[in-house]
Amino acid sequence: RSWEWIDKQYFVVRERSLSPDGRLLSREIITDVNQGVVDDRFYGERLSTKESITKLLVDAGFTNVEFHGAMKTDSQRNQDLGMMERRFIITAVVDKAWTPVKTKKGEATEKHVVVVFGDPKYKDPVKPGAAFDKDDFNTINSLKKGLAEIAGYKFSYMNHHDSLFHDLEKLKDSIQLVFNLCDEGYYNNPRYELHVPAILEILKIPYTGANPQCLAYCYDKSLVRGVAMEMGIPVPHGYFIKPEDQIYDANIGFPVIVKPNFGDSSYGITAKSVCYNIQELDKAIANLRNNLGYDKPILVEEYLLGKDLTLGVIGNPGHCMTVLPIVEEDYSGLPEGLPKICGYEAKWDMSEDNPYGVLKSIPAEIPEDTAKVIEDSSLKLFDRLECRDYARFDWRLNSNGKPKLLEVNPNPGWCWDGHLAKMCKIAGISYPRMIQMILEAADDRYHGTRTEWDTSCVPDASKIVDDDYKKVMKRN
Repeated sequence: RSWEWIDKQYFVVRERSLSPDGRLLSREIITDVNQGVVDDRFYGERLSTKESITKLLVDAGFTNVEFHGAMKTDSQRNQDLGMMERRFIITAVVDKAWTPVKTKKGEATEKHVVVVFGDPKYKDPVKPGAAFDKDDFNTINSLKKGLAEIAGYKFSYMNHHDSLFHDLEKLKDSIQLVFNLCDEGYYNNPRYELHVPAILEILKIPYTGANPQCLAYCYDKSLVRGVAMEMGIPVPHGYFIKPEDQIYDANIGFPVIVKPNFGDSSYGITAKSVCYNIQELDKAIANLRNNLGYDKPILVEEYLLGKDLTLGVIGNPGHCMTVLPIVEEDYSGLPEGLPKICGYEAKWDMSEDNPYGVLKSIPAEIPEDTAKVIEDSSLKLFDRLECRDYARFDWRLNSNGKPKLLEVNPNPGWCWDGHLAKMCKIAGISYPRMIQMILEAADDRYHGTRTEWDTSCVPDASKIVDDDYKKVMKRN
């Protein structure tokens, strides 16, 4: 208990005690020497450690949190400052979108787009080292530079999954669109990739890309195979191995390729996934089970020896829809003896001695009728699997030159050096323009009836070099 004079007429008595939940509770009784007690009030103060303050700032989006020591504050009126006497100086940095000046009534305003990423605080089992690294942050910075070139939008960014739902809920009335780039999944769990659009559906916030159902479909490679076969679209021969299976019918011959049935980003697919006999097949399955800890179903498919192809789509049926140039992987620089696959090593291993680092994506040299089969089948799958705004379809030719579907990728990689960006570059579409087209596709799906892409916002607007690859789909 303490007391002090406030001035010649008033004095205050203070009582302090520690509450069970760790707060410091204070009672102040202010007395007028002529009138008696004029105020009797209680308040609580949260006591924090250096660690708890750091966590609070990091959770709020700050980085580079530093403590610079304590300072003592003196009262000019010789008052008892209590806990306010000792103060700490803390600095931190936050990357926050600039808030533009409010426009006058009637003036056009920028559309507010929130970009959602994976959370770098949490482990990511797909990434090398299971963590975000320098390349990831450089990729994000390249995206932000691209977004800065797009007029008509203002962008803010969210990557803190602990508070993602509440952060979106708080801003939902000011958000015109969410750019969902969280392909890592909610809390960086690939199986929870569909949770992010599910949150946006619950909050009724428009967003780019696939809905939860589409992501669930396409995460299951065997299910996509079944849908494709039902539609008459060819897929490699294959079979499904459940976790409890000890015996399986290897009835498709060799070579084969072993894949996790659930997953994307080529997780679990390496040079050792290609098997030329039963012993190598057993080792590949054991590697997935024991070394990677993958305890879900495994898909074994015939390993196709023809060209490795991929096709991208931006847009939606009934609106603008662009089919991008088909590209093929150039394996000409790969050392002899290594399987020609664009697996985990090619996508994630940045080391200088990685033999798969020589892979390049080049315009596909395939017959016109083969390209047509791939295009038509991809568009049918886009519609059947409920893809939205953008998607990528992976194909491979067999030894007879016939295309077979490998995988459907809704919300494919958006990075500046990914396959979608490479296809766009071949088509004369810059990286900022590619991003803009995805935003336009989503915005139009919710609000418009656009039949032509907007070419006014980016200097080098969309320019397809080959009319065979440009289609504006107008379906009822």
